[in-house]
Amino acid sequence: MSNFHEVMFALNFLFLFLIGNMFLHDNDNLRIIRCNSKDEWFIMNFLSIFTLALIFVVCIIIINVLIGCLNLDFQNLWSDGSKTISKELNKMPIEIISYMSPLTAVLISSLFLIFNFTILGTVFYIGIICFRKVYMGFITSSFIIIMSIAAKYMNLIKYTKYLLADNILLFNHNFRRANTLPTIPYSFIYLASIIVITYILGLFLFKRQDFDVGGNNNDY
Repeated sequence: MSNFHEVMFALNFLFLFLIGNMFLHDNDNLRIIRCNSKDEWFIMNFLSIFTLALIFVVCIIIINVLIGCLNLDFQNLWSDGSKTISKELNKMPIEIISYMSPLTAVLISSLFLIFNFTILGTVFYIGIICFRKVYMGFITSSFIIIMSIAAKYMNLIKYTKYLLADNILLFNHNFRRANTLPTIPYSFIYLASIIVITYILGLFLFKRQDFDVGGNNNDY
């Protein structure tokens, strides 16, 4: 999947536009007051980000299923083409073909994608909290996306293990091939840790903010 980074680049920015639209409200201050606490408001927004990430990934899966149902069967087996790619072209780790079913591969990849979009959405929200501007949230989260694509084109192999894109692509994981590649457990722990860290950081920053009910929501 040589064009994976380009595809993720487009999907990530599409998701950012969806997240940005979610935060464009005219009555945020009043909605905050209606909550019992700032914690409740932040948690509600975080869950909204996670839900949007989940829906976005489900939509991606549905689109692929609709495209694939025209010329593929629905058996949980690797196609001959996949086996050829793995054995002859070395584009897919043979371990995936040997020990992992297509359904398992899809489930793992989907979970990685949900983690990815949740992280981007939370970073987007942190940008809004810090700068009180929606476009600053967009810029903040865009930096993560640009780093991933830049690392690929600059061939910074030793750093890609710490970037989102290379922890999402299942075929790019270490199946006893290269120590520079992440393992699947590493990616689970790494991505989950980033979510926890960004959640805690966002909640901490949000609780330090003051909100004026009569204020101008153009700050957001």
